[in-house]
Amino acid sequence: MDPEEAPGWRDMYRDNPYYFNREVPRIPGLDPIDVPARLRRGAGGADRRAARHYTAWKYLLGHTRESGIRLVHGIHDGGPGGQPGEQAWVEIDGGITFDASTKQFYASDSFLAAVHAEVNHTYTPNEAARLMLRTDHPGPWSDEERHTADEQGG
Repeated sequence: MDPEEAPGWRDMYRDNPYYFNREVPRIPGLDPIDVPARLRRGAGGADRRAARHYTAWKYLLGHTRESGIRLVHGIHDGGPGGQPGEQAWVEIDGGITFDASTKQFYASDSFLAAVHAEVNHTYTPNEAARLMLRTDHPGPWSDEERHTADEQGG
């Protein structure tokens, strides 16, 4: 057993009818990867409509000590047949991507290819926290918002 994994966590989810009565979102044709327990922490949570940017931002700030972690805002189609739209995901050194839409982890290269991702901006944890505090929303941040935050000494 992984020392960071609390005993009985699987039982908690098994006994929760809301957990297994809905389908786990996936990207068609792309299998999630297994990651260490420290990375899984904070990856789940309650679903909210249109909360992808918040989910990615919150995950990023919960893992600021991970090497090379960064928040990514861009456009992707969610996989074959999907409609392109504004999305947020988190990239971690070592080729790991946390997708805020599906709340799953993927190999970065495979993820970017499968969803036809177009990266608009990347942010360090400090930049993302500063922008959230200045704008009072988790993104996507406009050029004007980023410029204003820079001018205000961020």
